[in-house]
Amino acid sequence: MTRVLVPLSIALTLVASGVSQGLLSDRWSSSAEEVVQQAREKLDELPMHIGDWDGIPRQWIAFDQSGAEKDFITRGYINHLNGDSVGLLIAAGLSRNVRQWHTPMQCYPAQGYDCAGPVAKSVIHLDGVEAEFFHADFTLPRASAPDHVRVFWAFSGDGHWLAPDSEFSQFTFGRYRTLYKVYVLRQLKRPGEPLDNDSCIEFLKVALPQVNKTFFQRT
Repeated sequence: MTRVLVPLSIALTLVASGVSQGLLSDRWSSSAEEVVQQAREKLDELPMHIGDWDGIPRQWIAFDQSGAEKDFITRGYINHLNGDSVGLLIAAGLSRNVRQWHTPMQCYPAQGYDCAGPVAKSVIHLDGVEAEFFHADFTLPRASAPDHVRVFWAFSGDGHWLAPDSEFSQFTFGRYRTLYKVYVLRQLKRPGEPLDNDSCIEFLKVALPQVNKTFFQRT
C-alpha cells in the first residue's frame, strides 16, 4: 500500500501545483488575451519626454515584427543637458509565457555579438525603493571597428523590477497576469567601462518612476 500511496501523493502534489499556477496565470481564462492586449496598449502611453531626456522613435531591426502583433516599443532617449543617449525597449506579455521571453543573452549572440564578460547585477535606488537589473557588455567584431554595447534588463509585474537568479522563474512572476520587460542600452568605447555615472543607470533613475506610473498606477 505504501508503495502506491507515495507515488500517488507526489502525483497529486504536482497536479495541485499545476492547477494553482494555471489559475494564478490565467492559463484557462478567456480574458487573458484581453488583459495582455490592454497591457500592450499602455506601451505607447509612455511619455516621449522624461525629465531631461527627450525621446525619439527608433526601430531596432533585430526586433522587427512586421506583419505580427506588436508587443513592444523601441525608442532612443537623449539627455538635452549633457548629450548622453540610450536606447529603450519595453515589451508586454502574458506572465505564463515568461519561459519563452528571450533576454539579451539570446538575442545579441543571435545578431553576431559576443558577450564581453560575465552577466552582473546592479541595484538602482529609487526614493527608497530598489530596482534590480541584470547588465552585460557585448561586442560585435568588425574589420573596421568593433561595436561595443552595454545592456541592462529586468522584469516586473507590479512595478518592482527584478533580476531573479532564475531569469525565467514562473514562481517569481506566475502570480501576475501580465509581465513587462525593459532593456536599456548604450554604446561603449570599450567593454568593461566603469558603472560610475553610467548613462543607462542615470536614465533608469528618472525613467522607472514614470514607467511605473504609466503601467502600474491604478486609476
